[in-house]
Amino acid sequence: MRARRTRATLCAALLLAAPLASCTKNNPSTNVKIAGEGDGPGEGGRLNAEAGGAAVEREPIEKIEIAGSVTGVGDMLDAGAKLLNMWSPPEPGAPPIDLRSFIGVMLIQEGFGPGFLESIDLDGVHAMELGFPHEGQPGVTDADVDLSLVFSAIDPVRAIESMPAGMQPQPLGDNLWQLAENDSQLFFRAGSGALEVALSMDGLDVANGLRAQVAVGPDEPRVKVAAANVPPVDIDVSDMLPLPRGMANTLSSIINETKSLELTGDFGSDRDLRAQVSAEAPFGRLGLDPIGPATQAPSELAEALPGEAMGVWVMPWGDPKLLHDALDRQIPVDQIPAPFDGYVDEVVAGAHGILGAVRNEVLAAAYIDKGKFTLVLAAEVDDEAAARDAIREVFGAAEKAFGDHIALAGNSSDHAYKVSFKKSVVRAGKAKGDLFTLTIPKAMQAALDDLGWFFGTKKPQVEVASVVVDGKLIVALGVGQKAMMSAIGRRVGKSSDAGLEAGGGLALARKLTQGCQYCIAVDPSEVGEMVFTTLSADQSQPEEVHKAAAKARDALAKLGLDGEVAFALRFDQDRGSLGFGVPKSLLFADPAKIKSVVDLAKSIDEAREAAWAKTQ
Repeated sequence: MRARRTRATLCAALLLAAPLASCTKNNPSTNVKIAGEGDGPGEGGRLNAEAGGAAVEREPIEKIEIAGSVTGVGDMLDAGAKLLNMWSPPEPGAPPIDLRSFIGVMLIQEGFGPGFLESIDLDGVHAMELGFPHEGQPGVTDADVDLSLVFSAIDPVRAIESMPAGMQPQPLGDNLWQLAENDSQLFFRAGSGALEVALSMDGLDVANGLRAQVAVGPDEPRVKVAAANVPPVDIDVSDMLPLPRGMANTLSSIINETKSLELTGDFGSDRDLRAQVSAEAPFGRLGLDPIGPATQAPSELAEALPGEAMGVWVMPWGDPKLLHDALDRQIPVDQIPAPFDGYVDEVVAGAHGILGAVRNEVLAAAYIDKGKFTLVLAAEVDDEAAARDAIREVFGAAEKAFGDHIALAGNSSDHAYKVSFKKSVVRAGKAKGDLFTLTIPKAMQAALDDLGWFFGTKKPQVEVASVVVDGKLIVALGVGQKAMMSAIGRRVGKSSDAGLEAGGGLALARKLTQGCQYCIAVDPSEVGEMVFTTLSADQSQPEEVHKAAAKARDALAKLGLDGEVAFALRFDQDRGSLGFGVPKSLLFADPAKIKSVVDLAKSIDEAREAAWAKTQ
């Protein structure tokens, strides 16, 4: 019985998507009987044969309540077709992709008449409500499933009459139809500009009011699905992920005690692509104290740094006590041999000092410029002198530790390396910062040839520059640190643009989750430049690929593609949200630029094929 009811439910829910025809191939019953109006006991009671057929009261049925809506389907199909034609253009002479026509053909192949899709108002409001009983409740039957759907329709009667012959509803009069199979039935009603579908006559009345409950507008997501009263589950995260037992137990408890879920999505020819998932669950168990409240204002730290990063991550700062405790508990100083144990104590003390000096927000950003990579770590600090002393304590201890290791390692030329920590030698405008360098031994240089974009190629070494200026602690790692510090110096106190906020990705991230705690923006163009950079240095690739990748890298940098992909994460004590977004400026970029990107990617394959042909 449950299987038949579920099958009928799915049929109604997927009226727009063609699998309807596969729900049943049998002829529907012609024994038309309207159920749901006075047919026996309702929610409050069920007949008990042993009690002489008397109605027996039962406990209220707990149900997972699912509500959903979608608007602007036609425009989303048109936008999807535009994207496909831009990124994967049809062969010469072939027609462009048309998703509306594709769905129409698919429906006809499933037995629907041409009038079905023509009768549905794709850009209108379509909504549904589903109530499904939790498992394991006594006395639950298929009659306890609730389903109501409404589709905006230009001609609802024609839509019903265009359904496949094998599942054609039977007319009941008064604009009502019934599709019956054994003891399962669906009811259809042709309303004013709407096709209503339900498992009962009462459900049709519910369907009648669903469209009015859906908010519609340029800032409203077009796709909304919410599930309330989610039943508890019993999932052990450690069965799926190799996590420490404590972390696995915490994540398992959060998942198992989730009470509600919500999914929203948006897309269109003049809209950003957005998706958000939210859950009501005890996220406070994650230990969120180091993370500050979700922010909706632009990041002052991001505005102070140069724009055009591959990616940037911003987090508001909270109470670092948990981080202080983790430093003290998880670093086994007592297991580190002398003389290095003393240096570790200094590093830990410096780290405590840095944590204590941070305020408001922290940031990480990765840059690639002319084949040189730089990772920037930054934080706002309330005491510049304390922050400077703390970072110097960390690098000073590192210098002494490596110096002792050099003394112990001997004088082998292949394994020799140098370490240096110099104060106030890095120029960042009027400010001066420190520089830590660690050269790479000759014995290791061959293994790092592929990483010349980080260590450098002529004299590979680790370079870390740090400066405290204008209430900010900034650390730059990588071969591009010198140019980065110079760029930062030019912006200190007088930046003429919005820096890392200018790309729009961080603003979109904040919008996705109505403020975020992990706000992330990624520039696909810069990421592409990084991919070409790594290919140009990859020693496993032939020289033809190296040259093609370097040329593609430089060409991509000149294209000027605008837009950043956004990711957002927000945790409150009892609610968490994850968001993803792509701006319309990037989705629907200049077709000529998109063609250039596709051609640049093809040039790598062509170079690889040319190199292979030479070996034959």
